Amino acid sequence: MDKNKRLFFIALLPPQEIQDHVTEIKQYFADRYNSR
Repeated sequence: MDKNKRLFFIALLPPQEIQDHVTEIKQYFADRYNSR
């Protein structure tokens, strides 16, 4: 690939406490509404 057209992906992650809370919310909806 041309050096001027390289793409980069940068992931910004929240603190672990927030990640854990979001995971709990996602699991709640998965259990309650039978979603994935």
